[in-house]
Amino acid sequence: MILLDTSGLLSALDASEPRHRASAAALLGRPGPRLLSPFVLAELSGTVKILVVDHTGRPAKGVRATLEVRQELTQPWGILHGGAIATLLDTAAGAGAVANLHRGQQSVTVEIKVNFIGAVRDGLVTVEAVPLHRGRSTMIWESRARDAEERIVAAALSTHMTIPAEPPAG
Repeated sequence: MILLDTSGLLSALDASEPRHRASAAALLGRPGPRLLSPFVLAELSGTVKILVVDHTGRPAKGVRATLEVRQELTQPWGILHGGAIATLLDTAAGAGAVANLHRGQQSVTVEIKVNFIGAVRDGLVTVEAVPLHRGRSTMIWESRARDAEERIVAAALSTHMTIPAEPPAG
């Protein structure tokens, strides 16, 4: 297992998995929000952690991501904003999709359906994402967000397209 924080996600994958070098290099060469969503969420929270489960040269069997609720991530009623939860769900599934790529590939989310089930006001939100399908051109991931008491607060089903990696602009 590899524990990664969002600031080191792609470079850590690059260092440990040769098949990710092309995708990591292409993505790391792009500044701003075009990077994977872990980087976007990290700018908001600074506390996202991702765990790629059983990633020892084999396809990832699952991903765990956590986010600590902070005031700037809540809506006016003190509840964690649905956008933050949706981003965390997509981040976990996207990290899993990236962990399953081959050399010369990258992955993009093309669809995500989120159901919000409960409210979170404080504590840690944990997302677990598992692949339902890992094909040549698409992957489908199911993700569930739980609060500190292990109650499901949101669930998502997402589709990720595998495309050829573009060379870095420049």
